[in-house]
Amino acid sequence: MKRIILLIAFIISVSGVKSQLHVNYYVTGDANDWQLFMSQNLITDLDVGVKAVIITLTAGDGGNGATTFNGSSIPYYIAKELGSVYTSKFVADLNNRFVPAFPALTYPVPTLTTANINGKSIAKYVYGNPSGVGSTVNYFLRLPDGGSSGDGFPGTGNNSLKKLKNGNIANITSVDGVTTYTWNELLTTIYSIINLERATDPQVWVNCANLNTVVNQ
Repeated sequence: MKRIILLIAFIISVSGVKSQLHVNYYVTGDANDWQLFMSQNLITDLDVGVKAVIITLTAGDGGNGATTFNGSSIPYYIAKELGSVYTSKFVADLNNRFVPAFPALTYPVPTLTTANINGKSIAKYVYGNPSGVGSTVNYFLRLPDGGSSGDGFPGTGNNSLKKLKNGNIANITSVDGVTTYTWNELLTTIYSIINLERATDPQVWVNCANLNTVVNQ
């Protein structure tokens, strides 16, 4: 009898593991980084039903801040943001092999919402299967673009994540003027996003740029 009970418990445990929604993360500096360097990982994740959470740290504004560019009526950083959202939508649609509550072709257009995390207001877009299987979640912190050198641009006060990390500046404010972070607040916010999105998933797999500055220039 004891063996039967243990066997049933084991089967239930395995079943729970198999049904667990897995969540993988992509932490990038710019809205086009994951497409250039991590797209194969994202495609694979969505193809097997993993929920992909993409956390984009900077606005990728190239010093334009919240202003428009080249005569456009849309701020440059918003155009880049939407480009990232719709490329992740494209990948999610290509890899939709699951049964959602509605057909893939009738998925709504991803819309902007605001997530309040760790006391910060963050732009958030959710797209895909309502159950989370094979879906994408995009977070945009919209921090000033530091450029390839990390020195920043005059248009955004020469602020950058590199300067924040090195202690050259005490805090940094998003280009839309909504949220300000210290370095510790930024780290805590990223951790909070991960913990929020993983729900009961016991593992955390994070895709990010190579931390070796000699290799990653």
